[in-house]
Amino acid sequence: MSASKIIKTISFVLVYWINLVLAAALWLCGQSGNIMLGILLIVLYRLSLWSTPFLVTLICWLPSMPKLSVKRKLLINAAHLLLCGALYVLCFLLFGNWF
Repeated sequence: MSASKIIKTISFVLVYWINLVLAAALWLCGQSGNIMLGILLIVLYRLSLWSTPFLVTLICWLPSMPKLSVKRKLLINAAHLLLCGALYVLCFLLFGNWF
């Protein structure tokens, strides 16, 4: 694997990991009844949930070492945006509303 591919992979994992960790922390706050921390996590989770598609698109269109065609980049971007849609659905299933 080239260095650019490793950097992109780490970036994708970081973007999705932050979102999922905040969702889990918010869910745990709801279970324990910690309101103050829950409010802070709602703000952070909302920011991460709404910024994820923009960050994913930015990462997808970064130049890569083995040149990818525009069609391939669009396909990869669409797959990641579908995954972002799955994160919205997960939010709805965990919390009962759309953040």
